[in-house]
Amino acid sequence: MNLPFDAQVQSILSACAEMGNMNRNTANFNNASNTIDALKDSPDALRICSHILEHAEDPMTIFFIANVTKDAIIRHYSSFSLQSLVALRGELMTDLLSPRFRNPSFKADVINSAISKMAQAIAVIVKRTWLEDAIQEDRKHFFVNLEALRRSGNLFNKNIALTALDQMLGEFSSEATAFGLPWDFHRACRKSFEETELPRLFHMIMESLHEYTLNSSLLQDKGELTCSRKCVAIAVKIMNWEFVSLGNVMAGSFAKLEKPDNADGSGRFPSSWTPALVRPEVVETVFKIHDILLPFDISGNSAKLILYLAAVNGPVFPDYATQSGFITFFLELLETLITNFHSSTTHTQTNSMRDGSGDELIAISSIIKRVLSTHSLNSLSPIAGFFKFMSSVVRHTLFSIDCMKSALSLGVDENSPGMIATDIMLEMWAQFGDQATSAIQMAPAGDAFTSTLTNFLQTLSLPIFASHLEMRLALAERQVLDEADFEDEMGMEDEVAYADQLDHLTTIARWDAEGCLRLLHGLIQEAVNGIQGVLGGQAGASVSQTRQVLLERVHWLVLISEHVLADAADGEVPMVPETLMAVSSKAASAEADIGVAVSSLIFQILSVFSNVEPGSPMMEFCSPLIIETLFVFLNRWSRTYLFINPSDYGQMSPWLVASYSTHGGGGQLFDFMLLSAKQNFALWRSEESVLNAVIGLLQSFAVRGVARDRMIQSGHFQELVGAFVLNIKDMPTSTHSPMIRVLASVSTQGSNPEVEANYFNELTGMLKTRLNSLVLRPDFARIFQSAPIKNEVVNILEMYEGLCLAADYNTAGTIFNCLIPYLDSFGKLFKVYKNITEVNLYVLRVFCEISKMLGLHEAAFEERRTFYAAYTGVLKVYSNTNIGVRSIAMLDEEDRLDDLSCVLETLSNLILVESKDEDRDDVVFFGVNMVLPLITNEMIQYPSISLKALELVGNVVRHFPSKLLELDIEELDKIMGVLRLGTTESFAIEVQKLSFEAIIGVVRYCVLAVRKGENDIQAIYPSMDITLQHLLDYMLFKEFDPDLIESVGEALYMLVLLRHDSYTVLAKQLLESQPTKERLVRLEAAFRTLTGCIEVAAVAGQTSGNAVLSFSEYKLYSEGLLKFLMEVRGFLRIR
Repeated sequence: MNLPFDAQVQSILSACAEMGNMNRNTANFNNASNTIDALKDSPDALRICSHILEHAEDPMTIFFIANVTKDAIIRHYSSFSLQSLVALRGELMTDLLSPRFRNPSFKADVINSAISKMAQAIAVIVKRTWLEDAIQEDRKHFFVNLEALRRSGNLFNKNIALTALDQMLGEFSSEATAFGLPWDFHRACRKSFEETELPRLFHMIMESLHEYTLNSSLLQDKGELTCSRKCVAIAVKIMNWEFVSLGNVMAGSFAKLEKPDNADGSGRFPSSWTPALVRPEVVETVFKIHDILLPFDISGNSAKLILYLAAVNGPVFPDYATQSGFITFFLELLETLITNFHSSTTHTQTNSMRDGSGDELIAISSIIKRVLSTHSLNSLSPIAGFFKFMSSVVRHTLFSIDCMKSALSLGVDENSPGMIATDIMLEMWAQFGDQATSAIQMAPAGDAFTSTLTNFLQTLSLPIFASHLEMRLALAERQVLDEADFEDEMGMEDEVAYADQLDHLTTIARWDAEGCLRLLHGLIQEAVNGIQGVLGGQAGASVSQTRQVLLERVHWLVLISEHVLADAADGEVPMVPETLMAVSSKAASAEADIGVAVSSLIFQILSVFSNVEPGSPMMEFCSPLIIETLFVFLNRWSRTYLFINPSDYGQMSPWLVASYSTHGGGGQLFDFMLLSAKQNFALWRSEESVLNAVIGLLQSFAVRGVARDRMIQSGHFQELVGAFVLNIKDMPTSTHSPMIRVLASVSTQGSNPEVEANYFNELTGMLKTRLNSLVLRPDFARIFQSAPIKNEVVNILEMYEGLCLAADYNTAGTIFNCLIPYLDSFGKLFKVYKNITEVNLYVLRVFCEISKMLGLHEAAFEERRTFYAAYTGVLKVYSNTNIGVRSIAMLDEEDRLDDLSCVLETLSNLILVESKDEDRDDVVFFGVNMVLPLITNEMIQYPSISLKALELVGNVVRHFPSKLLELDIEELDKIMGVLRLGTTESFAIEVQKLSFEAIIGVVRYCVLAVRKGENDIQAIYPSMDITLQHLLDYMLFKEFDPDLIESVGEALYMLVLLRHDSYTVLAKQLLESQPTKERLVRLEAAFRTLTGCIEVAAVAGQTSGNAVLSFSEYKLYSEGLLKFLMEVRGFLRIR
């Protein structure tokens, strides 16, 4: 029964009161919420809302009713006349300007929320009616009136005008309210808005800010200060605008509307903005308002405004002269800003929580970085004052580092403004250096600018490097003094945590490589003297630090030297950096080569620590983490310098050849490294990090021919191997597999077969002895569950895994053949430990690695059969004990479903084996039918498991499509079920893509089967129909990544070809479910267009005969699909 109008109003007012009641109970709140929601669909919604908004005094009531007004307009726009909406917009503006919003008895934040919500409702009406030709003039008057309000001299009116403008920007940007309208509507509105009103709004805002710069005393008024901040915030939004006219495609309604990681915008403005933006007074106003608002600007928006101004680029600059003039003036004002900041700010102030100097330090650093990354050196080089400006940037960099030093002295943590600003400036210099290097390399001989640039970079390199190095060493000392547990705070995780800093610092150091290396040499020499003094029991004058501080300094000096001297290895052997080669080449002798001298000092440090006697008092001073640092240095350094080959270089330093080549000192240095490895293997055989660092060095030798051949003949290496075999039980288990891998690599890939065979036989003999000593024990069945026995089994299996990991195309045959006799033992271990995951996982990993060898090596038929039989036995045990059926909650965070993941990977490996054996097919399909039903919704959310599951299904689809259709329908349903889960339940786009690709493969095969009439596939139609419905639901109602549109589209196309009748039925059901005729008509037209595109593409594709969409066919179809999605997803997803 419909209530009288007054009763309805009273009911809504009561509901609003209950919603705003802080002491409400849940039932009353839910009832009130339902009452307000129901109003949105009431025929009298706007009438009731208008009445309440006209008379209500309570801001919370106004907030709720303004929100209802907005939603009602969106939902039922076609029900309202254009005149009524225009009138409502006027009423809302009148209501906004009423005195009730000035009532001091209400809290300011409540009033502001109500004002913002009413302004949003006005903005929604403006946006929704934007394309209506009949009210274009009225719309212009609306914006003129807003400007008049801003100029009225009434502070309240100005605030209302700015709030309305702010909401307007939101509605025409990516923050827009979902209208349920086609994407084309939003695009057309935004394009028109940014071409007509946006430049005028920008001019209006800049005019307001200019007024404040002319009369800054206005800001003494709290209301004026609020308005000035709003003006800056609006200007920031405009400066951050992504213009549709420049090809910035708005995210369609099918996209996940997530904010990008970099929210700074591109800074590109169209040519139509030149008169509004590229003006000296605009630049000057922005800098002045920042200076005026700095004491009040908590949010830092005025600094953001300068940041976005620094990023301006694109067609807005019609020619170079315009761009140069803009940049020149901007750099002049920025230089002044930097100078004034330095002169008025102490280093200590930047670390005070009560002072905004720290934020300003970071902001200026970001602005410098942005302007220099936006404008290329080609644009900057002709500017007369460019190097003068860059000198101020150098001063700012040093100022930032000094602020960090001040923070250390005050006990401020490492995330101080000084550190953040320093990181920004280091990154800026690295980027600038890359640009400069390219410019210098491409410049003609005698070019004045690049000559000056080269000298400039060389001049700034050492001061910045030295200052940063001093700060880093001071920070290291501070950390030692602050941390009681020093050892835990230090370690090679520094190389990961500070990777970017180290790379940037390296770039800077190499501009003056000689100067920076000499600085490092001096500091390292001091450290060497300090170490020798401590080890000698002397407290020399030069050793003023504690022992721990000395170790920490050594750690950082070696770490930084490692980066400066050599680049990381990314697959290829890294070359000697050109600047270091030049420094070395001009040295008078090897002894005078500063790069050689720094390296020699580090080798000296390693020698000192390696020759400490175990158990001696000096052993307490030695740090395993320093040893780890030194071996990581050797690993990176040796890839570039050890056994250096002159033929790889156009210019080669004779001193590097003499010091490190095979014909020079390389052999002697290599022996020293192996001796050090042997010594530290003995000294630190219980220290996992040291052993892994040593093994890492040995592994790098094992993959290099010259080093590998020398290593296998080295007496030091033979002793190291003997020590490993003898003491393996006492070493951390994590070192077993990688060390076995090194030994296997060395003993199967060298150039001396006899020596290799001895190593390999010793290695495999050791493994065989250890394995048999367990599995052949008479009491093994009784003691197998004891902790020592389980640990020993795991250790042995880890070592066999390491042996497998050494396999490649050259060695797979040798390693595979030696493992075949032990497959039965591995299978028995799996059966014995069937309920003990931490053991059986290692058996599965060994089988997985062996399966990879079948793809590298053409094994004999009997050997393949032996492997397939053994693995089938393992899978049967796995299946019978339901090892894979476990709750996610029961699993360890770092060991989730590793066993199931391993089985999936192994089955995929077997599918890819080229030899086509029936035994192989049998084990694959036995495994597929066993493991895929174990995949749950929870598991799909973990990429590590879902990727392997879907790779397996994809491989089955590609290699066994005919066998798929021979499966029991229940088994096929399970496979399709996994694929459907993968499309929606995973957070990883790679998983979703694999799922769609596999679905496409299955359906394509079915389409071809139908066309050829070769198979009766009607039994799988129900599963295909479920998949089609799942896909339509996903496309129309779920959020998905735009990158998936092609995969989603092709899957739909194939399913419609196969199940056109089902597609028609599903479309009809969706049409019948629409609540309004308007929506039904729109949806019906959209489906008609989409179906037509599919049929046109299908006819065009009949000639290909392979059911694969060609480019031309997909183009015909995809344009229709995209239009369909843009048209219907918006309104279908509106509640």
